[in-house]
Amino acid sequence: MLEQQDQVLADSSYRKQFFKIKDMRERHVDTSIGTVSFRRRYYEDVRTNERIFLLDEQIGLEKSSRLSLDLKAKLLEPV
Repeated sequence: MLEQQDQVLADSSYRKQFFKIKDMRERHVDTSIGTVSFRRRYYEDVRTNERIFLLDEQIGLEKSSRLSLDLKAKLLEPV
């Protein structure tokens, strides 16, 4: 599902206008239901040369974080 959304982003006219695909990288995120692994594209903004993962930004994944927001919330719940 995440890789399909990454493909939608790669095919979008907005992406083609403003971002170049630089690489494909794998990511692992621990969630409340287990670890999710997926591959996504690494982009370079043609205006600023900044490199980003559009998928991570779109779904709200923090840079370099292995824990999803739902797992962080679950860990903070009182016992």
